[in-house]
Amino acid sequence: MTRRPVAVAPVTASPITPDQCGDTAIQARAVAMFDDGADPYVDQVGDQSEYWDRLARWLRWKLEKSGKADAAQLDELQYAAEDAHRAGAAADPFAALTGFLESTARFDEARKSGDPRRMCDAYAVTSTFVAIDLLQRTERSKALSAVWAAEAARLGVALD
Repeated sequence: MTRRPVAVAPVTASPITPDQCGDTAIQARAVAMFDDGADPYVDQVGDQSEYWDRLARWLRWKLEKSGKADAAQLDELQYAAEDAHRAGAAADPFAALTGFLESTARFDEARKSGDPRRMCDAYAVTSTFVAIDLLQRTERSKALSAVWAAEAARLGVALD
């Protein structure tokens, strides 16, 4: 039996923003993130995104295993939910990905420069796009999880 995914801790870290990059301590943090890739904010946002994605997949799995809904019905519900989410989204879901791709050249140039201020600025911009993408994914997975929970309630499927 596969267990329900366990919720992760809420996001408590804060992102580095370009306006903070005048501070040498913030610059040092950003340079360290360049070196080891660990960013508490992005990591926590990523953990949230991963949890909600796992939960949505688990809820669908529970519905399928119940025998009360078939895969085709669930596919239709999922497509409708994803379409509704996209239609109601406040931002273009591809904007963060496009921004990230465009910022990578600046990110690489900053790394090569070795200038802590440039590295901080580039890191702040690039990591913001990564976080926005993860947050959008989280919202899609939350919406889909709500659809699965409603369908389970409608069909009388226990989600424990």
